[in-house]
Amino acid sequence: FAENQILLRNLNSADGAPALLAAGPGGHLFVISTLTSGARAVELDLNGARLASLDLTQISSPTAAAVDSGGSLIVAGLGPASQGMVLRIDSQLQSATVLTTLPAGIRAIALDSSGDVFLTGVTGATSFPTTAGAYQTTPPGGSPNGFAAYAFLTEISPAGKLLYSTYFGSSHHCRWWRR
Repeated sequence: FAENQILLRNLNSADGAPALLAAGPGGHLFVISTLTSGARAVELDLNGARLASLDLTQISSPTAAAVDSGGSLIVAGLGPASQGMVLRIDSQLQSATVLTTLPAGIRAIALDSSGDVFLTGVTGATSFPTTAGAYQTTPPGGSPNGFAAYAFLTEISPAGKLLYSTYFGSSHHCRWWRR
């Protein structure tokens, strides 16, 4: 697998808890798994030996991960008050920094060559943060299936600054499709 490539998403660990896998520098593998009090990131070498680990008390239920060009791990999951939270974990798995929180379920992360972080998922918030001039700054009208579920696309800088954010979709087609 190529460096910085996501291998699998929502894999179940040996104890049945959700886990994510991401390829890192030098063929190392990052495993992000759910614990009863948060999540844990573990780095493994090519032989499966544990190199480092970090408990992530800021999030539970990790939902997406990517590795940036510097080897830092970007992880999304459920934060306090059921907010979507994005963390940057340094390449040595020594510390985690909160990049952003959103009133949303973050389902996917992508990175561009400048290190900007792109997030997508679903939100029920009618006050989701959008940016001036965005494609859709207000949620679509109506509530599909009796509940609000609006798709979104958000871009943040490597430091967590909101660069672009929009609702995306209509009241008739606001469904998150899973593969």
